[in-house]
Amino acid sequence: ELGGLTLSKDLIYVSVSNLHQLQIYDKTTLCFIQSFGALGMGKCEFTHPLGLAYSNNTIFICEWSNNRVQVLNETQEELKVRTFRFAHFIGHSCEIPGRLRRPQSIEISEEQRIVVLHHGNPCINVYGWEGQLISQIGGQNQMAELSAGAWGICQGIDGELIVSDLLQSSVFVFDKQGCVCLKIGGEGYEYGKFREPSGV
Repeated sequence: ELGGLTLSKDLIYVSVSNLHQLQIYDKTTLCFIQSFGALGMGKCEFTHPLGLAYSNNTIFICEWSNNRVQVLNETQEELKVRTFRFAHFIGHSCEIPGRLRRPQSIEISEEQRIVVLHHGNPCINVYGWEGQLISQIGGQNQMAELSAGAWGICQGIDGELIVSDLLQSSVFVFDKQGCVCLKIGGEGYEYGKFREPSGV
């Protein structure tokens, strides 16, 4: 069961949620290289990994059932085999509002901020590189437009955040101040409509 996907310069990283592991493929040949991880709550262990992000030889893994983002540093061995070293957790033990509930999608912003959409609120938490909470977009009042179906997130070319909501069959665009500036779609089969969009 595919959870998420991210790319480095020469590799494809895939989270396989039901196997609780990451799989790594060559970007050019699409050949399988290795798998990594196992079911658990400890370091370098995962429980239902979903969204992934990669930046500066660091991989970020959203763990749905462990309510955290796990951060791993990567080094390359011979023949493209990678080894991973635990760096830290994000959102697992910190105080509300920094605590995560069911994180499923993650993006690294152009300012090297870690942007996490989590299902439990729903809202967007923005963290620094070491996992400190910088800001929160939304919450129960500010993001009333989004439902519990908020699922995918990415950053637009001007720094805006784009979020898919599969229950509303819509895509929302948030400006840098965290306000909704555009809603796209709605349920339907005709042009400009969506049916349960997930990734963006």
